[in-house]
Amino acid sequence: MNGENQWNPGIYAAAKQALLNGGANQWLADTAANIVASDDPHQPNLGRTESDQQIIQMSLPYLLHVADNYQDQ
Repeated sequence: MNGENQWNPGIYAAAKQALLNGGANQWLADTAANIVASDDPHQPNLGRTESDQQIIQMSLPYLLHVADNYQDQ
C-alpha cells in the first residue's frame, strides 16, 4: 500500500449503523463513521487529528452499549 488515505464505504456503513444502533445521534454517527472509514494504518494515530480523536472518544460509549446488548442476547 502506498500510504494514501482510502475511504472505505463498508467500514463507514458498518460503523454508522453500529453507532445508530447504540443510540448515537445522526451527526455523531456520521462524523465518527467518516473518521474510521478514513483511517490510515501507516500514519501515527491512524492519521486522526486531535479533533477526530475527541469525536471517536465521544462515540465509544455508544459502541460499548451495542456490545453490552449483544452479550445479553
